[in-house]
Amino acid sequence: MSYPKDELPAPEMAHYDSQSFELLRLWFAEGAPRLSARMELWSDPAAWGFMLGEVARHIAARYASEADAEPTMVLERIRAGFTAELDTHGRNSEMDEAPWGVRPDSTLD
Repeated sequence: MSYPKDELPAPEMAHYDSQSFELLRLWFAEGAPRLSARMELWSDPAAWGFMLGEVARHIAARYASEADAEPTMVLERIRAGFTAELDTHGRNSEMDEAPWGVRPDSTLD
């Protein structure tokens, strides 16, 4: 299967580490995020929580650098959005609408 879309490049270290592999891929399709993941990696779902924490820290650092913002403040905004999504599926919170617009009933594939 080929992807003629704008795929992001793999991180530079992935090219040098012979044991590197893709863990998660996230796309927007039909107006919502869609993902594929290597679910077989961990038997405890908490491992995904740790990984999402790592992703949040990486995004916060990068966003802060590009926006000339404080990384801890950026991470708190990420946490606010994450918590709002988990607690209320984006409804009745400070973020009543998904950042990408109207949310379909379900985005789980």
